[in-house]
Amino acid sequence: MLRSSFLAVAAVTLVGCGVGVIGDYADDAVTRESADGPRPFVAAPAQLRRLTVTEYQNSLRYLFGNDIVVPTDLEGDTIINGLEAIGAGSTTLSANAVEKLELAALDVGAQATAASRRARLGICTPQNAGDTACWTSLTTTLGRKIFRRPLSSDEVARFAAIGPSATNALASDVWQGVAFIISALLESPSFLFRVELPEADPDDPSRGRYDSYAMATRLSYFLTHAPPDEELSALADEDALTDLATVKAQAGRLLASSGRESALDDFFRDWLRLERLDDLTKNRDIFPATSAELGPAMREDILRSIAAVIGDGDGDYRDLFTSDVAFASAALGQVYGVSVTGDTRQIDVPAGQGRLGLLGKPGFLALYATSERSSPTLRGKFIREAVLCEAVAAPPPDVETVVPEPDADAPTMRDRLASHRTNATCAACHSLMDPIGLALESFDGVGAYRTTDNGATLDLSGNIEEKTFDGLASLAEVIAGDDRTTTCGARTMYRYAVGRVESRNEEATIVAIDAQFAAGNYAVKALMEAIASSDGFRYASLAEVQ
Repeated sequence: MLRSSFLAVAAVTLVGCGVGVIGDYADDAVTRESADGPRPFVAAPAQLRRLTVTEYQNSLRYLFGNDIVVPTDLEGDTIINGLEAIGAGSTTLSANAVEKLELAALDVGAQATAASRRARLGICTPQNAGDTACWTSLTTTLGRKIFRRPLSSDEVARFAAIGPSATNALASDVWQGVAFIISALLESPSFLFRVELPEADPDDPSRGRYDSYAMATRLSYFLTHAPPDEELSALADEDALTDLATVKAQAGRLLASSGRESALDDFFRDWLRLERLDDLTKNRDIFPATSAELGPAMREDILRSIAAVIGDGDGDYRDLFTSDVAFASAALGQVYGVSVTGDTRQIDVPAGQGRLGLLGKPGFLALYATSERSSPTLRGKFIREAVLCEAVAAPPPDVETVVPEPDADAPTMRDRLASHRTNATCAACHSLMDPIGLALESFDGVGAYRTTDNGATLDLSGNIEEKTFDGLASLAEVIAGDDRTTTCGARTMYRYAVGRVESRNEEATIVAIDAQFAAGNYAVKALMEAIASSDGFRYASLAEVQ
């Protein structure tokens, strides 16, 4: 009876906004500017965005302390158009997810009200079930933090009523009542979803702008991957975050905080799909270096290398493709070809491997491969779509996609993929992917260096349109020097920040962000500041929330 009473308060069904899915990534043709330049900016509708698993867990740590045991048995995020961040704005909660979140809320409520943690809540202690003033006060305080906005009087009354009900049902234990209020708040859509609503813009009543509470949430989750801190919350209460100068100042402050590291880690984790490394599966008979520790070590190598290149955010985005920084554990050292003892440490990549940047990371090379072999097609497809933002169509349903087994006449992947590049049905797409991926054939399906494939010498030459290369080192230079790389990086981070694919009417915003990115010497911090202060980030149409 008690459980159903607070669930009745918390349960609301919300339907997410749909985003068109074209393959794994958005169709780049949707966003290209016309011959006359980009269209005038028109704001897109606001969205309801689920907290991603990482955002949810970070939010609990912020609310209740880093020592809170965060739930891990949660339904995973959905990838749409290449990003979990877009999936969060395009899907709602399944029945299974709701059940898991209910159990998580009950567990966190119990943890948060344990005797050792009660003082941290900053609330009054109800004297008994009838202490209406305290129940109202603590609900107002907790609700403001958990919902990231003040509660309405009706919300305060409904959630506060749970406390006395639980207290009377559970041996007059007022802290049980507080625990159930916390659990109900944590299970509410106002916590689980980022409800960011527009208001009429007084400077242009025909369009909407995100109000200060929405801007506090948008800035904080984008730039620190956590809820608004006290300063942002105070500015929201003062309705100061509709002012562009204040937004820019707060973006700079947040990007100077340690939270920036968490936000950048999550962007690159999402973009590169690094969560799959935690369960990396390879055939150990073919790749003996495979172990339970290998995938997580690969993930750590990528994230630590990115952090080393970017530094405080002033590092050049293009250097991510040409840097030779690497970090290895004993398990990953076997793949790199170096001996590592003790904890993960920075290593010198062996000379002669031509291993540079993100595309030379064992983690990337292992992810975009099969369990038994390398895959030039998968690697080339990712680079073409996710690094250059060029769409590659899915194969027709009746086309044979199985790669032939090696034989004396076709020992290498270049030989075995030749039929795909000569078959008229396959050639259009494979000519976009395979020449790029074949430059990475000096690295096998787990990312280890090799000079032959089935005993045959490797041909690593290829081209991206008119630009030629021979192996990873020269491919990395071509990628780093291609304007599409930085423009795609800006476009992808914009999508990550706003939780959707941009419309044609936002292309002017993308062009402006890209120009600020270039003016900032392609520093990632400059890119994030440009996005946070952009029209696309601050404005929304007054149409119905999707």
